[in-house]
Amino acid sequence: MRALLVAPTSGEAGALAAQLKLAGCETAIATDESSARAAGSQQPPNAIVYLAPLALERAIVEVKALRVVADSFVAELLVVAGALDEAQLALVYDSGADAAVVGRQATTAVALVRAAERRSRRNETRTSKAANLQTPAVIAASPSMPSPSQGAGAAVVDQCAATAAWIGAHDALATAASQMIGLTVKVGDVGHLKAPLAFGSSIVLRSAEQQLELRIAVGADGRSARMLATHMFGADDDGMVADLLGELGNIFMGNMKASLNASNCAFAAGLPEACAVDEVMRPVITYRHQHGFALVAADAALAVYLGLRWKGNLALARAALQEGMVLASDVYNAKGLLLLARGTRLSQTMIERLNTSLPAKSIVDVAAP
Repeated sequence: MRALLVAPTSGEAGALAAQLKLAGCETAIATDESSARAAGSQQPPNAIVYLAPLALERAIVEVKALRVVADSFVAELLVVAGALDEAQLALVYDSGADAAVVGRQATTAVALVRAAERRSRRNETRTSKAANLQTPAVIAASPSMPSPSQGAGAAVVDQCAATAAWIGAHDALATAASQMIGLTVKVGDVGHLKAPLAFGSSIVLRSAEQQLELRIAVGADGRSARMLATHMFGADDDGMVADLLGELGNIFMGNMKASLNASNCAFAAGLPEACAVDEVMRPVITYRHQHGFALVAADAALAVYLGLRWKGNLALARAALQEGMVLASDVYNAKGLLLLARGTRLSQTMIERLNTSLPAKSIVDVAAP
């Protein structure tokens, strides 16, 4: 696994480089788009990790430039930002990031890099698909993973649920939470949730290839939420509590995404959203496999829910594409050149690009919403 770190100064990337080396990753450091291209040409990376500056406008410009560099090396672009709200994080994704994490936690960035490992195989996939492309009006599904029917969908979900990533999710998320919060976090059953939940947040990940959906929800009672927010941010207002749960959701998302990708279950990340407290542990949708447990830190307890289900992909006309949809297969133009890779979350800019590059009757496979 090779990672290329891009930061304004080489010293800023030093701590993360050390963590990546301990995790078995080869690392190189660049300071801008030009030096990143030069470093990558000597040793093509599997992932480019951009340590974004606080200035959002500058970060957006550089993410767009690095997206081009990442595509040239068939690498994943990961963004580590100091402080972004939900709207700003959405802009980072729209600019071309494959994944992003808020806060300079080296351990989380390492998890995101591991999530990129599977992308290293994309060159072979792209070459084989381009060679077998028969008609530019139809965007072919991936030959590496047959699309399961409704009946076969249960087997796909069960296979994912049998991985060590899913089975060991309790302990893995407890470790991730402990590293973020700075307190010892232990796994407990839902009986540790003594008070009614007052806050909730959820995030949904989708696997376009295996047609799976993973839901992660985090909730807390008022006392626990405010205690942890004060410990983390020095304030306990509702905004800080929302930031706390959203950040936990992002951390859990990165952890699950990385570990499942390592088990050949590739997921594309979403964004955390506030959810009704009664839906944290009891979602309105039925999931075939579920984990419900508590994470206990000092006198505080968090409710955590993981749900896994199969969702059939949709074949849509070009004009029916919507922002936020996830591509279920690579998209090529009439010349067989890759436009967007499977697993990409569509932005409005990407949709406009497809509208100008594909024939009007083209069919595009996307993960079901």
